[in-house]
Amino acid sequence: IDVPDRPGQLARIAGIIGGAGANVVEVYHQRVFTDLPAKGTELHLVIETRDRPHRDDVVAQLAGAGYAVSVK
Repeated sequence: IDVPDRPGQLARIAGIIGGAGANVVEVYHQRVFTDLPAKGTELHLVIETRDRPHRDDVVAQLAGAGYAVSVK
């Protein structure tokens, strides 16, 4: 997830994921060595969902909140 480097962003994202019924398993926050502009950061998450459609719903909710999300 491409995230603006501002206070509260991780909590906001975790709230969206939790509100969708998914669970955050692992978090990796990268502020340097990215292709993002200054004041941007990459947030890599491992989440637990019920199935692929549930995962797709979580991703859609994050995208709907304005986050650029890619799934690997």
